[in-house]
Amino acid sequence: NFDERGLGQEGSDIVLALPLLLSSGVTDDMVARSALSSQITPGAREYLAFLKSQNALVVGLTTAWDSSHRDIALENLGLDGIEGTEFSIDEAKKQLLASGKWDDEMSMVDAFLADCSNIINANDASNDEEIRHLLRERVNTFFRTEVGVSWNSMGRMTTPGNKTQLANIMAQWDVIGHKRKAETAQSLRRNYGEKDGVSIAIGDGFNDRQMLADADWSIGINGAKAAQAAKIGVITNDVSCLIEIIKLIQGS
Repeated sequence: NFDERGLGQEGSDIVLALPLLLSSGVTDDMVARSALSSQITPGAREYLAFLKSQNALVVGLTTAWDSSHRDIALENLGLDGIEGTEFSIDEAKKQLLASGKWDDEMSMVDAFLADCSNIINANDASNDEEIRHLLRERVNTFFRTEVGVSWNSMGRMTTPGNKTQLANIMAQWDVIGHKRKAETAQSLRRNYGEKDGVSIAIGDGFNDRQMLADADWSIGINGAKAAQAAKIGVITNDVSCLIEIIKLIQGS
């Protein structure tokens, strides 16, 4: 985790990309156009159709912040819903410009990026570990000291000392990290699960571990950490294979 005390939710550091996106001139429209080229996971349609045939409530939980990708998933796959992080690059730029701090804070970001480039160029490419160490230290200094963000004990981003307007903007978004994923999955189970129903969690990432561990049944796909946390681990290029696994779970 970025926070040295390990308070931040795993996956919630996705919001740290915001200063770099703003500096690079990325817009919501650019991300939306990129989303249109996203490929559907092989077998996803078949697998989701099977779940729906079993009267299952199917909800996606993601740390991703881009609403465009989620809209496409809802439209193309027929999910009942997606819980993710809502934030807009365009809105962030608007707020930063309105604060009068755009030039100063973008100059700070540009200087940070230049330092990272200098670290890479000034060190022997064969010593990857040393370069990673130097970059890690520079990243930590940038976000903790220059931007001024951290996380509280609830895993929410905070702005100790209100260091920058960028920090204030980033702290507005309630990013769904590993804790929120698990909490949301449990809430869905309590609110929508039938008395004799079963919750099945599926994930492939490090930030899915708690959700996978808490579910009645869980499947970790194509990820060592996810597989360790889940009750079943699968390596596959076509997730329609999960249909047979669910049938086995139903019959157990």
